[in-house]
Amino acid sequence: MKTFISQFKARFLKLAGFEYEHSISDVDKRLVSMVCDMLRRNKHSITKYLNWLFDEFLVNNPKFCPPTLRWACCRFVMDTFLYEHRKGAKGSK
Repeated sequence: MKTFISQFKARFLKLAGFEYEHSISDVDKRLVSMVCDMLRRNKHSITKYLNWLFDEFLVNNPKFCPPTLRWACCRFVMDTFLYEHRKGAKGSK
């Protein structure tokens, strides 16, 4: 969970040009934990997920910028990642 949050903050700074200053609530921590569990179960890394989020998804969907930690953990984003990285998917890595 700490890895996810620190990598998210670093990627946020690079994207937005300012630091992520939102407080991280217990709800946020629980959501991050759920995403980490989902990634582990599906054999994906935190780095792969965040690279996809910042380098692909947000580039193609700038209306979601700048993202919040809670938004990065929402079901829509997670499901989109899993869909785009399913076995045999066009462009899967």
